[in-house]
Amino acid sequence: MDDEIRQWWSPPVNQQSVVEAYRERMSDTRVHQVHVVALVVTLLISGAYLLVPTYATSSGGQTVVAVNGWWVGLLLVVPLAIVSWPLLDRGGRRAMSRWSSALLLTAFALVTGFTIGAPYLLPAALLLVAALRGHREQPARGRSSSAS
Repeated sequence: MDDEIRQWWSPPVNQQSVVEAYRERMSDTRVHQVHVVALVVTLLISGAYLLVPTYATSSGGQTVVAVNGWWVGLLLVVPLAIVSWPLLDRGGRRAMSRWSSALLLTAFALVTGFTIGAPYLLPAALLLVAALRGHREQPARGRSSSAS
């Protein structure tokens, strides 16, 4: 009878693997949350360029699109596409797409820095944080799965 009670109350043999799976899921969730925040910030920046007057003229303010034309609207879609790309990638290349997205958005922000690029450095920094956090978590997962 004591053996039955002990077996019923003892932790499962694979408790460590359950804890590691939970930790892995939580780290993926945090990386995903940082990435979604970067997407929202990028959307707000692009939307602000479309809607908020940024050019001061004698008749009041004008938006970037009103001054430069609709082709700038197409240019404002580029950062959204760059940030969205890793969120759509569900394959084994997710870490690579995170790094690529972070580096591409940083390059976009630097190249267009004198016009529209400077505000995109914030989501670029968030993408770099997400890529670094995802990269830091991966080796720990690889070691734990090979040990069991």
